[in-house]
Formats: sequence, C-alpha cells, structure tokens
Amino acid sequence: MVSAPLLFDQYPDRALLIEGVAGSGKTTLIAREAEQCVTQGRTLLVTFSRAGRDVLQNYMRARNLEPVSNPNLHIFTIDGLAHFLLRRLGDERYVLDRQAIVSDLLPDLVSEVCQDLQASSEEDDAVMLQAPALSIDAMEKLMSDLDYYRASLAWQAESAEDEQAAFGDGLHHPPELVRAVFRRYDALRAHWKPEASEPDDTLLDPVYKPEHSKGMYGFRLVSEAAYDLLEALDNGAELPGNAAAYRYILIDEFHDTTPLQLLLLSRIGQHAHRLMAVGDRYQTIFAWRGANTELVFDAFVRDFSARRVNSLTSYRFGTELARLAGELTRRAITSGIVADTPVMVCSGSWDNAGALAPLGKQSIICRHGPDRIRAAFSLLCHAPVPIKLAWPLASTPAMGIATLLYALRFPQATTPLRTLPLALLQFLSLPGCLAPDTVRELAQARLTPINLRMYMENWIAARVPVFAPSLKHALQQWLTAPCAPDAGAAETLQAFARQADLFRNLTTPQRLLDESLLQGWEGLLMYLQLNPIAIQAWPALLTTVAARCSTRGGVPLLTVTEAKGHEYDHVLVYDTADTTFRNQTDAPDVERNRYYVACTRARKSLTLFRPARELA
Repeated sequence: MVSAPLLFDQYPDRALLIEGVAGSGKTTLIAREAEQCVTQGRTLLVTFSRAGRDVLQNYMRARNLEPVSNPNLHIFTIDGLAHFLLRRLGDERYVLDRQAIVSDLLPDLVSEVCQDLQASSEEDDAVMLQAPALSIDAMEKLMSDLDYYRASLAWQAESAEDEQAAFGDGLHHPPELVRAVFRRYDALRAHWKPEASEPDDTLLDPVYKPEHSKGMYGFRLVSEAAYDLLEALDNGAELPGNAAAYRYILIDEFHDTTPLQLLLLSRIGQHAHRLMAVGDRYQTIFAWRGANTELVFDAFVRDFSARRVNSLTSYRFGTELARLAGELTRRAITSGIVADTPVMVCSGSWDNAGALAPLGKQSIICRHGPDRIRAAFSLLCHAPVPIKLAWPLASTPAMGIATLLYALRFPQATTPLRTLPLALLQFLSLPGCLAPDTVRELAQARLTPINLRMYMENWIAARVPVFAPSLKHALQQWLTAPCAPDAGAAETLQAFARQADLFRNLTTPQRLLDESLLQGWEGLLMYLQLNPIAIQAWPALLTTVAARCSTRGGVPLLTVTEAKGHEYDHVLVYDTADTTFRNQTDAPDVERNRYYVACTRARKSLTLFRPARELA
C-alpha cells in the first residue's frame, strides 16, 4: 500500500472506503493522499482520538505541511471539529470536566427524574422503576448510558422497537430511566448557569477554556459537541463557510466512528468533491461507547456510493504473525516485509517468558486495567531480575486504600503522602460509601492526615449514613483500637478487609473498579507476604513501589486500548489462552478484536504468555 499510486488517481469514484489490516499503512496512505489534496483545495483530516489526531499532525509535519501555515489543511478529532464549528457559530457554552458532571450535577438531576417517574407511575398504576444508587460508580455508569444513547442515535427513534434496535443491550440501566434522564440532562445542558459569576475551575475541562467569561450559559462535554452541532443545523443554522467548502475529506480510524459522528460528517461532506475513509473492522474495541462498524461502514458506502478497497498486506510484521492475524480474522493477510516476526507461546513463570525474549526489551500488553494491575504485582514479586515498569502502580485503588488507612492510623506521621487526595477519592468510591458533598473540595485542598482523620470521624458520626454498616464498624475499630507499632501490614490490612466486608460480593465483580480493587488487593497482599513490613512502615513501601513503577522510563505496561494505534519492536501479550485472552467478559467478536489488536502491535517478535495463577 505504501508504495502504490495515489488511490484518488486510481479510482474515479467520489468516495472510497479503505479496509486495511493492522500495519497496512492506513494513516500513511491518508497522509500521502492529503499531501496531494491540499494543492487542489481545502482538505479536512479527521480521526476519532486525540492520539490519532497527533499522529496525523506528525505525518503531515514530516511532509512540511501544517495547518498553521497552510490554510488548505485542517486536522481535527471529529468531536473537536464539532466544538470548533460551534464556536464559529457563536455557541459559547462552557465545556465541563466529565468527572465534575458525574459527581456534582448528575446525582441531583437523577433524584428529580426518579421522583417524577415515581409520581407518574403511581398515577398510571404502572410498575415503578427502581432508582439507581447515587454513588460515583452508579453515576459513571449512567453517564456512559447517556453517551451510548446519544451516539447510537436512539434519541431519534420514533418507537420503542426502533429505540431498542439502536442501543441493543448496551445500557446499564432501564431504557425508561435513561430516556428520561437524557431529556432532563439535555435541558439542563442548554440552560445551566454557574452558581458564581464565573465557574470554579474544577468544573471546567482544562483543554477547552471558554473564549468569553460573562453572560454565558449552558454546558457540554466535548464528546457532546457533534450532537449539539447537528441540533443547531436542524434548527436552521448554517455551517461556517470554511466547513461547507471542504473539497476533500479524509477520515482515519473509521472503525471507531459512531453513527452520530457519521451523521455529522455526512452533513459536512455533502458537497465535498472527494471523500476517503480508512479503517479495520477488526480493530473495533469501543462498542461500549456506541461505535458500530457494520452500520457505519455500510452507511458510508450507501450515502456516498463509495467503492470498497481492501488492503490485506501488512508492512509492520512478518509472515508468522501475519498468519496468526489472518487466522484470528479469517482473512488472507500477507506480509510485505522480508524479516519474519516470530510468534512464541509460553506458560508458567516469568523466567520462562524471559528465556524466550528479554523482559527488559518487551512492551507488555494486557487485556484491560485489572489485568495490568495483576501483571505489575506479578512482575514485582516474581520477575527473574528487578524490572522497572513505566506505569504508576502506586496510584491504583488498593494502594490508595492502604495509604488512607495508614494516614488515619498515624495522623501525626511526618512523612508526606502526595497521593493522599487521590487515595481519599478511591476509598470513597468503594461500594459501601456514599461520598459526602465535601469530598471533591477536600481532595483538592491541602489534605493532611490530621484533617483527614477529623473529617472521617465526622462522617462516621453523621446522622445521614456515609458508610455501609460493616464498613462503618471497621473504620470505627481502625480509629479506636490500639495497634502495636510492629503490627504486620499484610495481617492488619486483611483484618480490616474482613471486618469491612470489602470483598464479600466481589468474587465475580461486575465493575472494572471492583475488579481493579480485587486484583490490586490480592497483588498487594502477595507482595507484602514476600516483603513483610510493619503497617507503620507503609510510606517506605509506597516509595519503593513508586520508584520501580512510574511514568519515568521502564518497560511499557499497557492496556489494549492504550496500545491501539501504536507499534512496538517486541510485544508480550499477557494472560493468553489459545487464540484469545484467558479472561473474557464481552461479546466474542469484541474479545477477538481486542486480542487481534494486542498481537498486531508487534514488529520484531510476539510472545503469548499465560502465567501460572499466583495466590496471595
């Protein structure tokens, strides 16, 4: 693909859909096409992610083309483009931080909606919906449901059947609740004003500061900009002249595009001279956020009479890995390079994996966050030689809970705990916590062990419950029971977890937070049993872990989502089984795609590693 003539020169069709395999040079192809396009007219390059946008910018910069110096070239994410065009139309809504909406705005809105639904159910003698918990986790799930409802175009449905067909089984909450919250949330977004003359900076998305600060109202997440722009166009607004005058539109990462985003791109591209979309349907791993490859690819072909062009040759890896990629996706994938990329299968210990390829040269890819936590502790405990990991393990939930417990037990300690604000937020995200309104402000203030203990004592004594009974009892015991200075950390933390029932319902966790906590807790106990310390020495352990696991150099330890769009010389895929990951919770096609993406990041070697199960 890389050395082929330009596709716009080869094919006379107005639109082209390029389905290329991993490593086939899809982004390189778009950059080459764009290099020619900008000499002939206004050219728009769009992609799904900020990382993808940055890659496109680098590719164009290597060709001495930058949007700043070339008025014919624009490079955006799809959501960033929508936000930019809304600004050009005079829309100056605040762009809020997602976490601020989840913790500060959504709980009250949900309470109002549930009261209204309950009242209408009683009047109509209908079955009442169970109101969701107002915990941070429940609100995050509901926020994801709103995103999915919007991205899948379910809000356009004219019947319950059409609505169900749009969102399928992608919601965490009942459709009636999501629909009602969606409508109330959109009304709030349109008319919201900050309580003060200017909003607290903690509410704002730091990447999208408002251009004006007075007389503004309304808010959005930048991910809601495509929806808002479509609504503005439906209400009579016209695209700014430069957006309506794009002669060429080229879309990268097309497999991650949602139906909503495609609807917007179709409006922007209706008068474009040529269009090109490139993607790989087997790299779709974002179905949870509304991406629907089959629907989007077919709609692009239908709406623009696009020609499909397949590229099944990879220039990233050699024949052996090409064969594996072909088997996973049932395509005849070939390699366009001379060197081979051996695929090595290994099980058992890290010693076995290191014997195949030095661990210090690997990039380790895990299925998701909980598996990464397990891999990190496993490497700390059992790697044949000490390895520095390029990932901050000390910031994970289990480490945060232990840090908070240490601070409560030893409030007079002088050792600084820089992660204490994060530890408080992590602790109050536990299933047994209903975070008070003061938590966000407290975590952003100069939090010390002394004032943390004061707040914790107040929360325990509060008339409105903040903690579940078992967790409240465990905290009371933790604050009042005497503790010997040399009490072992492993035994002390285990005793607290038993008293608090932290893991009673987490043997089959349903949330990533639960699973991350469970894997982290088991890994921490394993580490403490191999490296015993007193609970009073916790800061020293925290320092040791932070030194070996930080963002400042070391072996990359990545999730599939983070590795997507990148490539590495030597890749170790962690915890595999046959032709997939050992742990699977999503639909088979999503799990296949996730595994395919992980494997095809490798250039020179691929190790498929199945570790022995380690018990704390």
